[in-house]
Amino acid sequence: MSYLFISKLRNNPRNPAKKAKKDAQWKRHLKVPADRKFPAVDSSMLGKPGHTNSACDDDYYMQVYALNKPLCPDPAYAVEFALIRAEAVKLGWGDGSYETDYVEPDPDAKRIYDSDVDKIKAQTSAASKAAWLIPMVSEYVLRTVGNHYVFENEEAYKNPHIMMLKASKASDVIGLMSSGLLYYSVLHWAGYRKPYDVVGLHLDDAVVPKPLATRHSHLPPTAAVISLVDRAGKHMMANGFTYDRQLQIQRRNEAMVRKDPLKYHPYSIKKMALRMAPIARAFVAVVMPNSPLMRAAPLRKVADKRRIAFEEAKREFRTQLMVQ
Repeated sequence: MSYLFISKLRNNPRNPAKKAKKDAQWKRHLKVPADRKFPAVDSSMLGKPGHTNSACDDDYYMQVYALNKPLCPDPAYAVEFALIRAEAVKLGWGDGSYETDYVEPDPDAKRIYDSDVDKIKAQTSAASKAAWLIPMVSEYVLRTVGNHYVFENEEAYKNPHIMMLKASKASDVIGLMSSGLLYYSVLHWAGYRKPYDVVGLHLDDAVVPKPLATRHSHLPPTAAVISLVDRAGKHMMANGFTYDRQLQIQRRNEAMVRKDPLKYHPYSIKKMALRMAPIARAFVAVVMPNSPLMRAAPLRKVADKRRIAFEEAKREFRTQLMVQ
């Protein structure tokens, strides 16, 4: 237990106290007018050429702009913040429930919008591109890195966003706002399931940038451990070895991760890997010491963090080997 606890403290940047403080400082729910239905768009239509979200008319768009402008954590970027949100709602991101607050309409919405119209015109192209791409880029970062943004480790999360935006020919988006605002605050409410689904619907056309489409099937890094454990488990079962019922559970885990990589991102599957890796590596060490699995670094690294479980499993497999 101590190994797992220490590992979580070291490797999981989502310290509850720090996370709560950052949430209060940076997270802002989307605000929309309560007198209108949220203009949601089905994933199959979002981004489709020629499709327009008629439910988000000019009045609704200006309401979203005016209601969200004061929410920007950094007033210097208030126009960009509000504009990206209005563009994202117009595109159809969000579902009207997650991190979305319904409030009284702003009676001065048109005046607020008109007062910023020159800056809005100058930024609309880049803001529209940001509203379209960032939810999908953030989903990719979440799935492959472990979160879509962690302030205590900004570089690790900012850089993959920048890489994907550049690869998607959207370098003009990168400087719109500071990275915390752009990759966390402004579009966190868009969620991750819908962006993942939208990319999946456009793997073979030009609606979604190719760099995003080709990475749609990328599994979380920890999934490599899950896969290696599964390979060891197949050998274990084929040779008549058992280790309680955990092996059968692990086989199901492997299938689930491949079926829905978004659901089993690193925070979800790390516990599975930590539990099973030392058992799998112990089997390989005792029964298949010359196997390529013995040299698999992901399996070794995770097993090394749980040496006690590894040694106990080795003793168990040695006992089973003698019985056979």
